[in-house]
Amino acid sequence: MLKTFPKSEAVIAESAIFYKSINDADSAHSILDKAIASNIKSARIYRLLGSIYTANGNNENARKNFYNALKINPNDSWAYIGLAKTTKADKFITLIPAINTILNKKTCSNNEKSGLTFTKAWAIKKSDPEGYFELLTTANNFAAQDHQEYIDQLEPHLREIRENINEDALNSIDTSKQNHTYSPIFIISLPRSGTTLLEQIIGAHSQTSPIGESGAFSYAIMQAAAQLKTSTNFEQWPSQKNFSNFLPILDKHFQSYLPVRESKDRRPVDKSLLSYKQLGLMFATYPNAKIIHIQRHPLDNILSCYHQFFENHHNHLFNLEALALNSKMFNEQMSYWKTVFPKKILTVSYEDLVLQQEEKTREILNYCELPYEEQCLKFYEHIGTINTASNEQVRQPMYKSSIGQWKQFEQQLQPAIRILGMDQS
Repeated sequence: MLKTFPKSEAVIAESAIFYKSINDADSAHSILDKAIASNIKSARIYRLLGSIYTANGNNENARKNFYNALKINPNDSWAYIGLAKTTKADKFITLIPAINTILNKKTCSNNEKSGLTFTKAWAIKKSDPEGYFELLTTANNFAAQDHQEYIDQLEPHLREIRENINEDALNSIDTSKQNHTYSPIFIISLPRSGTTLLEQIIGAHSQTSPIGESGAFSYAIMQAAAQLKTSTNFEQWPSQKNFSNFLPILDKHFQSYLPVRESKDRRPVDKSLLSYKQLGLMFATYPNAKIIHIQRHPLDNILSCYHQFFENHHNHLFNLEALALNSKMFNEQMSYWKTVFPKKILTVSYEDLVLQQEEKTREILNYCELPYEEQCLKFYEHIGTINTASNEQVRQPMYKSSIGQWKQFEQQLQPAIRILGMDQS
């Protein structure tokens, strides 16, 4: 498409977004640089370039490009959101009058209002905690649409997975159809639970390749469904007589997905968010896969999600009650998998990983059947492109300040505390 329409801003932008999504920042960067060199300049082009610099940890160049975007379009909400992620709060606060001007415009969408209000909250988190949480609530309310629909659909979906992908179905598999020699590493958890941190620790090892939230197994499911001319509702597959024949096809498409393929002889480390639903199918395809469940204190996790502007609109992440319900259902699903696959899933506490870094790192590497390497303790020296909200945090040594933050906002978190049935002491 880019060769056919080399001067189309939309094609250039979508091409860059595609390469960024598969962790090929160099190709995305090259496309945008060529566009600017060819005088194809727009706020969107500069903003995308800023986001790539952000993902690579180069905040200075990121800011330059966000400001270039604002020179072209002073009302570019997304450029301000990018600046909020790359600018210290005491400096960003000077931009709030301009942000308020955009918020007052009738053309400002709810999505933009949400993101811009998040930036205002982040700027005053330390100086005004109560005002910070009030702004978080306003920001989340702008984005919290259809969260109940998501929750209502999730429960029966997980129940169907448990009913169909069970021990009987798994025991009936023709083991000759499974790949017993390939051992990818999957990190399973809720958003904002330390998955990026864990991925970078393991990914610093010389025998692994971190591929982020690649969606590789979801891709394999979709491609296998298309090839087999069957439904993408994978939870129904075990009921089909030829289920075992699905497994080599899943394996082929998983290993052919670009981020996995580029891992070559290194083991891919994947942390896609939907993996907890697909875990049974993963073990069915790869009996020797390594699956690590990282757990964080649920209220720290919920607060961290509530603090974050998820641009891709996970609707349930913008509501405290929905976050708590999602957390409960996730934990129920993981408890089920641990019953079906006893002793095959490693559970790691985020807090223990932070407080006992070397001990837990050795335990994790041992489970993954990887020799210990000192560089895994200095993971922050080996960081590449990070396309998640944890981009800034994982570029520094381990720190403890993210533990127990929920206690400062215990009163505001009561809706979640009640649903989780947690002791408030």
